[in-house]
Amino acid sequence: MSSSSSRSTANSPLTMLQKQFEQDRVVATFDEALSSWSSESPALADITCHQDLVAVLATRDYPRHDEVLHALLTRAAEPGGVVAAEIVVNAMLPAVPGIVGRVVHAVRVAAGGVGVRRGVTGGGVSAAEDSRDIQASVIGHLWEQSRCYPLRRRNRVAANLVRETQRAAQRDFGVGCRGRGEHGRRRGPPTSGGGPGGDGRVGGVAGVAVVGGGGGAAGRAFRDDPDHAVLR
Repeated sequence: MSSSSSRSTANSPLTMLQKQFEQDRVVATFDEALSSWSSESPALADITCHQDLVAVLATRDYPRHDEVLHALLTRAAEPGGVVAAEIVVNAMLPAVPGIVGRVVHAVRVAAGGVGVRRGVTGGGVSAAEDSRDIQASVIGHLWEQSRCYPLRRRNRVAANLVRETQRAAQRDFGVGCRGRGEHGRRRGPPTSGGGPGGDGRVGGVAGVAVVGGGGGAAGRAFRDDPDHAVLR
């Protein structure tokens, strides 16, 4: 890998967000939030800190994953639900490279695989861009889906988030999606402000142990049961 490519990767939206998630103050903030929620929500009763969340999501108990994610998404949908949404985004970050890759592929297929490829900036999606625009789009839509998740959908929660995030990002690049997902029509923007890092605070529940693994565990879990796996 060239030095310029390494620098670009180090400064990518995903990498910068991951670095923020590693900060001690972030982990402490979410430890405090999860400790409080554990006494209020039966689904989170055994999750009193971010390491407890890591342990739960590291299992292959996919119904439990659904239960935990749904509980967090319920809080994320509330006014002031920024902290819960950040936790969900953090837990789902390892899915981002896969989503980005599929969006890049869809854009190229739509363009016939040759010539200038369209992108958010109008400059196209190419290796030189290192998918930075798509990464930013995917992370933004993952945040939006975390704030606007249809709470009636209690099963395959992680897969639903991945699918709807990918579809929303593809629309940014002018690529339509066939059929309708479990969510149906994508809902509008969050009802309150914020975003991952938007207010100077980002989620850090999963921490380095989750987002620093390059998605290997996430890929294995998704291949085992793509409809249920939490992409950790």
